[in-house]
Amino acid sequence: MNVFILCVAALFLLAWVIYLKLEVGVLSQKVDKLAGLLKRYLKDKTSDVEVTRELDVWGKKDKK
Repeated sequence: MNVFILCVAALFLLAWVIYLKLEVGVLSQKVDKLAGLLKRYLKDKTSDVEVTRELDVWGKKDKK
């Protein structure tokens, strides 16, 4: 009886690990898609002249 319970528990653990692997794959695809959308959005937003000037100044200290 104990062997049967351990085998069933091992099968559930294996099924859970396979399910988690599939979820990681789906989430990885979603992250890649969102990263592409973000890059495209930032490319569109940084092409504006006013934003480009602000980005050029970003990180430079004021000269006194």
